[in-house]
Amino acid sequence: MEHRIIIRKEILFIPIQVTSPEVLVEFFLEEEDGTFLKEFEFWIPVGTCQEDVTYRCDYYARFPVKKFTDKTIILKGDVPEAFLSEIRNEDNLEQEPLERPSIHFTSGRSWINDPNGLCFHDGVYHLYFQYNPFHIKWNNMCWGHAISRDLLHWEEKDPVLFPDEHGMIFSGSAILNERGCLGFAKDALLYFYTAAGESNAWAKGKDSTQRMAVSFDGGNTLIKTELGIVPSIGRESRDPKVFWHEKTQSYIMSLWIEKNEFAILRSDNLESFAISQRFSLEGAWECPDLFCLKDDEGNEKWIFWSADGFYYFGTFDGYQFLTDGKRNLAYMNAVPYAAQTYSGLKDRIISVPWLRMEFENVDIQVDSSQENPDQDGYNGRMYTGAMGVPRELKLIKIEEEWKLSQDYTEELYRNRQERKVWKMIDTDVQEPIRVEVSAKCPVLLEWKWDNDSGAKEVIQLNVCGVDVVYHSLKGELIVGEKVVRIGCGICDFSFLIDDVIFEVTANHGIIVGAFELKKDSNTILLSGNEMAEWKVYQIH
Repeated sequence: MEHRIIIRKEILFIPIQVTSPEVLVEFFLEEEDGTFLKEFEFWIPVGTCQEDVTYRCDYYARFPVKKFTDKTIILKGDVPEAFLSEIRNEDNLEQEPLERPSIHFTSGRSWINDPNGLCFHDGVYHLYFQYNPFHIKWNNMCWGHAISRDLLHWEEKDPVLFPDEHGMIFSGSAILNERGCLGFAKDALLYFYTAAGESNAWAKGKDSTQRMAVSFDGGNTLIKTELGIVPSIGRESRDPKVFWHEKTQSYIMSLWIEKNEFAILRSDNLESFAISQRFSLEGAWECPDLFCLKDDEGNEKWIFWSADGFYYFGTFDGYQFLTDGKRNLAYMNAVPYAAQTYSGLKDRIISVPWLRMEFENVDIQVDSSQENPDQDGYNGRMYTGAMGVPRELKLIKIEEEWKLSQDYTEELYRNRQERKVWKMIDTDVQEPIRVEVSAKCPVLLEWKWDNDSGAKEVIQLNVCGVDVVYHSLKGELIVGEKVVRIGCGICDFSFLIDDVIFEVTANHGIIVGAFELKKDSNTILLSGNEMAEWKVYQIH
């Protein structure tokens, strides 16, 4: 089936049937000489439709086409006419607002995963991310884009990179071109990403390569280049993280090769990279990051980070990373993943992970007038995945051992407003403290107690219908049906509740985890031993 659209408005709105099979749809641009140039290919969930029955649409995917204004786009695919007739070319299309977190970034209606290209430039924090514009499941990997000025409130922008003949667009990083490399201006932003080879039909038979894009408008528009390409090292090598190493006056790229093998590459001008080290790290794989932390006394440690939150202390001389051999774990559970640190910040290391959440616990009503009797409508949220709240990484020493602290950023602390402080006295006869939660206003709970007081060893709270218990003597944290071992005798916790996202931080920021709430209510019930203190804040 072929469908021609003369682009008059900025957006193509594509009808999505979430539960239907995905169909390959190719997008061609009609040239002035009458030939067709392939622009995109995407796998889109497309349903069938009986005659005289309105094509059911769970939601409309938003695809920017402003650059094709007054040109003709041809869509080709094995899809029904009813699907094609529902495609709309508009500047905007009002859709029902969705429940979503306030300070954890989620995309409009789509799938997101790994954070990419994190950079701070001209007062703006840029967050790019793995993005599927046409489904709430993984596929069609593009780079989505969002911006913030305070690391709390995010504005989603148009996506910036799309799959092509070199493959889907996998993860990568960004830096400011402050040394004027490659003939680009010093205020240009440079983006390093993986073109994932045969991940799509268009690039069948090709290996992954590391490629570069450039932005001259502050990160809103990315232009792919043929400069600085790193040929395939391993068939699926990916996730380049690039930074400038001042001591050796070189750009450093950390790269995943395969299994638990990584590489360090160097370049003095970004035109070509050479491998200076290949090494293996037990249990680690993909999404590497390499950065240096200093404590308050100036002690320095380099950290090599991998996707699961496994990290390794060591030294780095600009050529080789040498680990102390110990694998450390940044997260208490497997929900946070593929964290990346920001470039462009002086004296701060800020990290953002992807939260692997599906958001199917809260139902959404599907418009019954659009429903096809032969298809089941999707009643979950129309987006999948979120970003964790940004965290400030710091090097601390506890009992003569180096630890990585992941506290909230100063921006979050500045935007909190204290609601109440409770000291738990005579808890045995006191009713639990009740805190009402607004869907639009995240809540931060801080809990501390004196572990030497001989007080009870169990604390508990109920968060929106989910029981949360910490057994100090057992070293277990229980969130609903999830049981996580975090260690005994922990005396400080903070709990961040943002819609259905529940983040836990404990023991000076060393212990971090994230959970998805079922959210049966908008009430928090607080309990604790007689020496405990609760502080309740709202985040604005």
